[in-house]
Amino acid sequence: MPSQEQRARAQGRASVSTELHALCLQGHRLDETLLNDHEQRCRHDHGERLEVFHDLGRQPDPNLHHYLDGQLERLKLVRLALQRDRDPGLVPAVRENDLHSS
Repeated sequence: MPSQEQRARAQGRASVSTELHALCLQGHRLDETLLNDHEQRCRHDHGERLEVFHDLGRQPDPNLHHYLDGQLERLKLVRLALQRDRDPGLVPAVRENDLHSS
């Protein structure tokens, strides 16, 4: 059974794949600019989540960092695939999230 850390990382990877796949379906071109923008959005969202916890005087869930790590991992893999002219495999990642959500 996967640990909470592993589940958080898998959910982060799957969320990036799902979001990038949706952008492609909307007609956006999957390129370095889109990946950079998406990475900045992931980091910004993470910062906002941490700020909310801080404002509430609560400690954030430690797995929140693992979620961001998973997102950044997936973005790195997509970048590498594109640099090598390979399919980044965005659609199968949805199945990865389904496996870890149970």
